[in-house]
Amino acid sequence: MITVKTFVFNPFQVNTYLVWDESKHCTIIDPACSTLEEFETLKNYIASQQLTPSGIIVTHGHVDHLLGLERICSWYRLQPVVHRDELDFIQTAPQQAMLFSLPYEPYTGQWNLVGENDTVMLGKTEAIVLTISGHSPAGMAVYCPTDNCIFTGDALFKGSIGRTDLMGGDYETLMSHIREKLLTLPPDTLVFPGHGPHTTIAYELKYNPFIA
Repeated sequence: MITVKTFVFNPFQVNTYLVWDESKHCTIIDPACSTLEEFETLKNYIASQQLTPSGIIVTHGHVDHLLGLERICSWYRLQPVVHRDELDFIQTAPQQAMLFSLPYEPYTGQWNLVGENDTVMLGKTEAIVLTISGHSPAGMAVYCPTDNCIFTGDALFKGSIGRTDLMGGDYETLMSHIREKLLTLPPDTLVFPGHGPHTTIAYELKYNPFIA
C-alpha cells in the first residue's frame, strides 16, 4: 500500500508528490521546489517520516516541473527517470525559464530513460509508464494498478486537460492518448495531476467538458 503526500511548489503551483510504501523508501514525482525554503520543506518532511529517497520521476519537460531537480538529485544522489522521447525537450528548459523569468539551475547528470509499459518504482512498489503526448512531446503518466491510482503530470486535471498551445503541444494527440490510455482505466482510479486537486476517472468521464 502506497502513501501519497502532496506539496504545492513554485509560482506555477506544481504538485510535487512524495510516494512511499511499507519499505519506507520513497519516490519524488515532479521535483518543482524553486527556492531553498521549499526544498527545506520537502527535506524536513522526508526526515520527519524517516523515509529514504530512492527514486525521482519527471513526468514531462516543462520547466515548472524541473525547478528543484538539480538540488534534490545532488542532495540525495538520485538519478532521475524520464521518458526517453522527452529528453531532447528537457534540454530546452533553460530557454523556458528565461521566457518566464524563473531562476533555474539545469540538471547535468545522467538520466534513467524509460518508455511505454516500462516499470518504474514508487518506493518498492511497481508502477507502469504510459506515454501521454500532446501537452509535451512525450510526457508520461505513472500508473500503479495495485493501488488503483495514476500520476498524470499535466495531461489530465480535475475538470480540464493540459495546455496544448505551448512548445511541444498537440491537441489531437493529447485527446487521443487521454481517451485510449487514461479513460480506459477502472472508473474508480484515483488521478493525481500535475496541478490542482486529485480526481477520479469516473468524475472526469462525467464532468470534464473536454471529455463528457
